[in-house]
Amino acid sequence: MIAAGALAALLLATPALAQDWRAYENSTLSYAVDVPVGLGQVAETTEGLVIQSPTVTLTVFGLVVAPMDFATATQTAIASSEEEGFVLTDRRVTPDWARYGAVNGAQLQAVGLVALCDGQSVAAYELRYMEADVAAMAPVIERLDGTLRVSRPC
Repeated sequence: MIAAGALAALLLATPALAQDWRAYENSTLSYAVDVPVGLGQVAETTEGLVIQSPTVTLTVFGLVVAPMDFATATQTAIASSEEEGFVLTDRRVTPDWARYGAVNGAQLQAVGLVALCDGQSVAAYELRYMEADVAAMAPVIERLDGTLRVSRPC
C-alpha cells in the first residue's frame, strides 16, 4: 500500500516527467525512441543511452544479435532476466516486436525489443524500477512501447 505522502509525491512528479521527453535517434543502427530525460541523469553511449536516478534506470540500446534471429534474441533476453532472478509477469511477442515485464522482489523490469532492418540487429529498452514507482512508470512504459521503432524505411 502506498502512503499518502508517497502518493502525493508520485502525482506531483508524474506531470513533470511526462513533459520532459525528447526524441532519441541512433543513426548508426537506425532506431529511435522517445525518452523521459526528466527521469534522471542522462549518459550517452555508442549503443544508446542510460537515464538513471536512485530508484530507476532506463537503458536504451541497439545490439547486433547475428547469427540469432529476432525470436531467439527475444528468448535470450528473457532467459537473461530469469537468470538474474526475475520472474516473468507478462510477455507479448510478434515477429518483429516484443515486450515483457518481470519482477524480482520489490524490483520490476520492463523490456521492449524491435527488430531492425538489417535482420541482424535489435533495438531495445530496459527499465528497472521499484514497486513503489509502479504508478509513475506505467505511462513511461506505455510511451516507450509506442515509440521504440526503426527510424528509416526498410
